[in-house]
Amino acid sequence: MQDGRAPRIKNRAPAAIQVTAEQLLRDAQERQESQFRAPKQRVEDFEELHEYQGRKREEFEKRIRQTRSSIKEWLQYANWEVRRRSTPSSPPPPIAHPCRTGQPRRICPLALRV
Repeated sequence: MQDGRAPRIKNRAPAAIQVTAEQLLRDAQERQESQFRAPKQRVEDFEELHEYQGRKREEFEKRIRQTRSSIKEWLQYANWEVRRRSTPSSPPPPIAHPCRTGQPRRICPLALRV
């Protein structure tokens, strides 16, 4: 590419093998890798269950700290805790504890007060 111009084409003859747009798309689709899916976890005992729940809580709380005003994150956390509590004798979920930071109206969009 000299002087910002397009390069000169020397051989203008048609190729021996013509490739159609359909062939290009089919080849591209065949070469694509399948999307990664995380394997389903099987919990074998209560210790693994508590570790898993702790990791999930940390993930939710990290996302809530990053986006405090996002009601979507708070609702996902609350829904996860409610689904986790399948027995009536379970303790209440610790959703409200991020709101105990001192300024509940500013930090906690759902105005959860303990």
